[in-house]
Amino acid sequence: MKEVIEVKGMHCRSCEILIEEKVSKISGVTKVHANSKRSNVTVYSNDAVSKADIIGAIKEAGYEVGKNELPFIQAKFQDILFIIVSFLTLVFIYLLANRVGLAKDLSLGATGPSTSLAVIFTIGVTAGLSSCMALVGGLVLGASARYAEKHPEATPAQKFRPHLFFNLGRVLAFFLLGGLIGELGSFLKLSSTFTGYFMIVVGIFMFLLGVQLLQLFPRFSTIFTLPKGLSKILGLNKASGAEYSHKNSMILGGLTFFLPCGFTQAMQVYAISTGNFVSGAMIMGVFALGTTPGLLGVGGLTSILKKGNLTSYFYKFIGALVILLSLYNLSNGLTLSGLKSTFESNSQTQTEQTAAATGPVQIVQATYDKDNSVTPKKFTFKVGQPVSIQIYAKDDGFGCMGSIMIPNLVTQPQFFVKGETVKLEFTPKSTGKYYLTCAMGVPAGQIEIVN
Repeated sequence: MKEVIEVKGMHCRSCEILIEEKVSKISGVTKVHANSKRSNVTVYSNDAVSKADIIGAIKEAGYEVGKNELPFIQAKFQDILFIIVSFLTLVFIYLLANRVGLAKDLSLGATGPSTSLAVIFTIGVTAGLSSCMALVGGLVLGASARYAEKHPEATPAQKFRPHLFFNLGRVLAFFLLGGLIGELGSFLKLSSTFTGYFMIVVGIFMFLLGVQLLQLFPRFSTIFTLPKGLSKILGLNKASGAEYSHKNSMILGGLTFFLPCGFTQAMQVYAISTGNFVSGAMIMGVFALGTTPGLLGVGGLTSILKKGNLTSYFYKFIGALVILLSLYNLSNGLTLSGLKSTFESNSQTQTEQTAAATGPVQIVQATYDKDNSVTPKKFTFKVGQPVSIQIYAKDDGFGCMGSIMIPNLVTQPQFFVKGETVKLEFTPKSTGKYYLTCAMGVPAGQIEIVN
């Protein structure tokens, strides 16, 4: 006998497992398949099992039987007002931080042969509270907050457990991969195009999580759910313990080695320069260890929450934050991949410098300092002639804007060291516009190639 029953309130793989486990305990049931997207449960059983038995089991699992009719928008006026205020507050904080130079105050100088492990750890702490928090923390916060919202019955320890193993996997992977790149030089270096597309995928995922956390669109929550693989990584419910895997959580943390955070890439270049497995491993491992306090702090925000109005507003605020971080990462990803740049509209008033076309190589002199970044910010070159952009560093470069590259032309980031000159050399093969960016894709200047 086959029975299909519509169920209200299913929204993820954990819900499916809860219902399947409860219904499968009924004597005579041979197979159960719950589908959160279709909002139904299909039960195969012998004739001894009644529909009333199945409905009773579904109710015992905490769900209602009936058609799952969801409105497109479901929010009170105060909810919408709170979300608008949250966005405006976050934008104001960002603008204020830029205004007072908070990001520059976090710079600790460039890495070099004399950089101690204590300094590297401090740099990691800084990264964990800034760019790593924006990319890695934003991703984990969005996913974990989404899960905690749907599973308020989980204990704080259960909610926090994946973060511990995520960071453990991150430290171990950074140690191992740091040793490999130290030993093998440029091994595991990724092109700007690849990292750009990677950032776009991460940005889209973060955006969808953020929209769900706003809790405005009930239908959207049933259309987009966490992939089953990621659900297994983030599964925390006591009743769905089989979903959670320490191993998968550690793997997810380890994969953040490849996310293009400016701090991380600066450490990777330093590790490569050592030419030694142990040195490279210690540099990257200690750096990842330094990022742990900030990233664990993100996890702690969601692990202590219980259901209630205050928690609901917290998730809405986090949703606004994750959406803004996703837009930031999407913009940088589009720039790194060469698909689009957000810099053009901001660069029209900058000083233009035209390279001399009389010599065999078009050479342009520029400067870098932490306050003004690269000056000038606009360059014009002729197609088909070699180019050498020579940027003298007045200050040590660090963090995101301490690196420089040209997506699709000079695809490996170079880092500024006080008193040294960085040379970006290439031969343009076609006309068009390109952009000087940091390793994360934040624009620093514009290049126009003309006939």
